Amino acid sequence: MSDPLLSLPLLQNHPPDFAPSEKFTKEWMEKMNINLSGFLWLKEKKLVLFLIKNQEAAIAWDQSEHGNFRKDYFKPIVIPTVEVKRNIPIPPGIHDEVIRIIKEKIKIGFYERSNSSYWSKWFCVLKKDGKSLWIVHDLQPLNDVTIQDSGTPPVLEFYVDNLGGPCSYMGLEHFMVFDHKILDVQSWDLMTVQMPLGLICLTTLPMGARKSVQILQGDISYHTR
Repeated sequence: MSDPLLSLPLLQNHPPDFAPSEKFTKEWMEKMNINLSGFLWLKEKKLVLFLIKNQEAAIAWDQSEHGNFRKDYFKPIVIPTVEVKRNIPIPPGIHDEVIRIIKEKIKIGFYERSNSSYWSKWFCVLKKDGKSLWIVHDLQPLNDVTIQDSGTPPVLEFYVDNLGGPCSYMGLEHFMVFDHKILDVQSWDLMTVQMPLGLICLTTLPMGARKSVQILQGDISYHTR
């Protein structure tokens, strides 16, 4: 790659009078309205006209002469993209039930329409009852670039020591407990998934998102004290 500054033409101290060329014609010169306000001296105007004519090959005089920057000076642009992985196909036997679940979640505001250029994978699994379906959002790529919350789960030994005597306990299961935190609108695009009904984004923080466990634990600890 050569240095274009080394081949710049020298300016003339006494530029010649304007003489039209094949490209820089008299009509073009008049359209440019050079020195319309009379700010330039006559000699300076001649120099401007001389420079334009001398470098007329670098000017596109009509659409047919449209060009591009030289590749040895300006590398071609590569548009960066992220790898979009295909979703696991929905088995035909549960397709209608999956659509029903999605529509129900849209109705209650759990999902919103999206036009994001990024989306995550999702799939369905059976719950413990062997009948109900659970939509799982695979947020592993997003979690890799999410800043980790500094909160930690409770120390298990503390609860084991305090509950070591009784022989039976009562278990409670929260309904949609991990969907209690509303996502800010600016984070909706990051929670977009490609579903049979189009691009849809989550409006609440799901269980699979990084730091969702810490946020849930912090809220429970705060409200139980």
